[in-house]
Amino acid sequence: MSTAALVTGVAAVQANATAARERITPASAAVAGGTAPACVGREVHENIKVARVANGCGGTMRVRITIDNGPDNSCYSLKNGQALTFRWNLGSYDRTVTC
Repeated sequence: MSTAALVTGVAAVQANATAARERITPASAAVAGGTAPACVGREVHENIKVARVANGCGGTMRVRITIDNGPDNSCYSLKNGQALTFRWNLGSYDRTVTC
């Protein structure tokens, strides 16, 4: 293989890798069941047992609020810009996860 062909091949591989990285958004990079990415905003008020999450990821996110020693909420799809408020009676806020 010539040096020119090798350089061309390496450049093509690098271009494909760059294009693949650019397609990965926080929404697509989130792993189901893992902690939701930072682009999902959280506001938690433990004293009144209310949590609000807002999707600022640029695409639809599926999220669930988990509660220690209490019931978790269902999995919700939030479009970019949408928010969800969840109230609970028992336990305490644990985290917001993807689902």
